[in-house]
Amino acid sequence: MTSAYYWRQLFCNQRLYWGDIDLYFRPMLHFLEMRFRHGQIPLWNPFILCGAPYVGNPQTWPLYPSSILLLIFGTDRYLGINTALHALLAGMGMYCFTRISQRISVFGALGAALVFTFGGELATKSQFPNMFQTICWVPWIMLFEYLLIERTDLRNSLLFGFAFGLQLLGAHAQITLLTVYLACFYAVFVLGRKRGLQYWVSLLKYIGISVLVSTGIAACQIIPTVQTIVGGDREHLTFRLADRFYLTSDQLTNPFLPFRHGSPYFGNWADRGNFWETCCYLGIAPCVSILVLVVTRLIQWRRKATNESILPWIILAVLSIGMSMGGPGHIYRLAFDFVPGFKAFHDPARCLLWFAFACSVLTGHAWALLETSAKPWRVMILVSIALVCATVFDLFRFGQSVYPTEPINRAHVTSSMLSIVEQDPDIQSHQARILCPDSGRVWQRFTNYVSFDRKRPRFTELWQSTFVPNLPMQRGIWSVSGYEPVMTQQSALTVGAVTRAFAGAVGEQSFALAGQASAKYVVLDRVIPLPLAPEYYSLLASEFLFDPTPRTRATLFHRVDHSQLRVLLYRNLLWRPVCQLDHDATASAVRFDASNPDIITASIASRSSADLKLRAPLGPGWDFTMDGHPEVNASDVGGIQRNKLPSGLHMVVWSYRPEAFSLGLYLSLVTIGILSYIAAQSLFRGPNKSCSGI
Repeated sequence: MTSAYYWRQLFCNQRLYWGDIDLYFRPMLHFLEMRFRHGQIPLWNPFILCGAPYVGNPQTWPLYPSSILLLIFGTDRYLGINTALHALLAGMGMYCFTRISQRISVFGALGAALVFTFGGELATKSQFPNMFQTICWVPWIMLFEYLLIERTDLRNSLLFGFAFGLQLLGAHAQITLLTVYLACFYAVFVLGRKRGLQYWVSLLKYIGISVLVSTGIAACQIIPTVQTIVGGDREHLTFRLADRFYLTSDQLTNPFLPFRHGSPYFGNWADRGNFWETCCYLGIAPCVSILVLVVTRLIQWRRKATNESILPWIILAVLSIGMSMGGPGHIYRLAFDFVPGFKAFHDPARCLLWFAFACSVLTGHAWALLETSAKPWRVMILVSIALVCATVFDLFRFGQSVYPTEPINRAHVTSSMLSIVEQDPDIQSHQARILCPDSGRVWQRFTNYVSFDRKRPRFTELWQSTFVPNLPMQRGIWSVSGYEPVMTQQSALTVGAVTRAFAGAVGEQSFALAGQASAKYVVLDRVIPLPLAPEYYSLLASEFLFDPTPRTRATLFHRVDHSQLRVLLYRNLLWRPVCQLDHDATASAVRFDASNPDIITASIASRSSADLKLRAPLGPGWDFTMDGHPEVNASDVGGIQRNKLPSGLHMVVWSYRPEAFSLGLYLSLVTIGILSYIAAQSLFRGPNKSCSGI
């Protein structure tokens, strides 16, 4: 079923392209693939924001197990295969969870797995690979939590910690936070009956072991990320900013009417926010099944089996709806103010994860009830086949109308503006960068939540001309612009100053600051007044992203302006090379090599003592050596590394070796080694031996 659901990506050389998957994740994964092919784990990303940590980025997963598939399939095919594999993982996890913890029939567990795997909550997250793969671990975490509560031993403790550790490596902290609270909620109901003091002591001990195992496995992800966040510049979230995408009262029908307000796939989305954050489609048959189950249990409440209690899942579904409604629902405001962790993230609609999980379990109970109620056995078989067929057809039809795809070879289309930049020798040698100060505005106008514009001519080619926000990465172009969830303090100061210089009227100071960041090319959506042209810049090319004819499309909640949007490529006549000597404006005395992003080398022939400048806001973890001898780095406010260089021929090296990653990798390897030893001992002792004695 998973292969059929993702048939376009698996068998037809198609790929998802619209949204964050092409703007952010594909460039990041392409960079990771290239470094893997050189036998390296990338630590530093020089392509965006004048340089930023790659390991320690909260939304990259270089050491997640499935990343190794990049070497086999390449970035584009990896994204489709990784999605399908994790969907299969999610379905198996939900099947096992409902079968074991809820003790329902095979047919009921199959229904729960179908709804969770192919429903709207998971299907719409496929443009966010890290969110998708972390969600897929939720059923396994819940299963191992149940097993640990039912039998407190080392094996279940290790499995619980192992699943949580892999979810942490998947690199989406918000989903992990929601999973922690989901596990706590479920534990309250499972632990409701009386238990002795000895049990509680044992349970707390094994939970502690699980915490150690999960943090140990993911230490290589957690420790560098914590260092990045602590030393970084992350936007402080007020409730107004956090309450960005939420479920409106009009969207309460989304579980059974997903296209009531249209869809960007069909070009007619007409509600607040976007389609994918609030989509929680379950399917018509599952919704009807849940309704029948609830009504039946209300009528027959006294005869409800203890091991088939649906009350926790009903409470969870209702709580999730209240949380996902954000400010208007009031519950999320209480969580934001008083529950640890919620102030760090935005988008209340992501609490719909709880709703999808609860409704999947309720679907399993409903199908199990219908299976036992349908008699004789021929009727039961017919009902079962009808339910499965109706659900599969419904969810598969929905899944093909979520995101558009295009042939993989379209990813390599090059626009005329992009060709001008990438063929420049200074760009190819990484002595020059590009700056896109208007990228946010261009992105908002070129792509919108109303329509994916699947039929727009030259869509992918025009998209390349926008250079937003991380697209230049996959062309090997260094950029002053870009997007990261957490910027380093040094990058924030440098990039912020340059971007602000272009916020209003553009003048000599704007191009001078851009030149100090080595921006040889500037992409704007504005025409600069001609009197400045001969002195500060030259106009190289322009591209209309929409027809020059003004046209505006209005919907109930959106006004989409398609009037005369174009981007213009300027050459900055005031640019300075990335690496140069004070007296060498053209950097002719510098042989600069940045082919390895973690080690920057330069061979320099200096006629006299001079300052060596590296225009990169390097942070903690960088070392500088000259002729093999350690030297001290000095950075000015503009993010320029200055080092005194005597006359003569010298070899200088900047190398990035963050201690946080070294420590995290060491702890992860030790944890994996211990787990491997325990697993080997368990196999050696035989399947009937318990791990609790090891």
